[in-house]
Amino acid sequence: MAKRTYDIRIRNAVAISQNPDLFPELNIPRSTAREWIRDGAKNVVSIPHFDLSKENIIVDYAQVKNELQKEQAINRLMRMTQSLSGMPFKYARVASSDLKSKLLDAIEMTKHVIPLKDAVETVGLSMSRYISWTKRKIQCRLADRPSCPKLSPTKIMQREVSVIRNLLSACRVSVLFPSSAFW
Repeated sequence: MAKRTYDIRIRNAVAISQNPDLFPELNIPRSTAREWIRDGAKNVVSIPHFDLSKENIIVDYAQVKNELQKEQAINRLMRMTQSLSGMPFKYARVASSDLKSKLLDAIEMTKHVIPLKDAVETVGLSMSRYISWTKRKIQCRLADRPSCPKLSPTKIMQREVSVIRNLLSACRVSVLFPSSAFW
């Protein structure tokens, strides 16, 4: 592939904005954009017909366009969440594998516009829940499984053992010393 040469105004716009993704439609390699940012804007010798303030207008336009895309992505996620359940999923149990799949797909569609963490928080999921669902989707196990806090329901937990021990020791003391005068 031949080396591409970019217009100096594009280079300066990226350098001034400090945004390597300012012109995504040009597919500028990330390393190239970062080099432009590191080197800063270049001085250009030109003729008076070229108004360099247009450069600032282009940068502002691209930044506003990127912000608009982010807000639209967040808005789509919020509408999707609202239409699927009517509430955030932070404290709700989601049993339907179809609902989980739709949410994961909606988050996947917005990952190129907003950071994954922001997309997950917008929907109301925790990052650990998102990762768990993603892994389970790959394994075709998105359907909800019954939740049980203990692995074996008949086994007594450590907290329950200590409560029983305290109750028994309190009963033994009251049997051995029925009057409170001893204490």
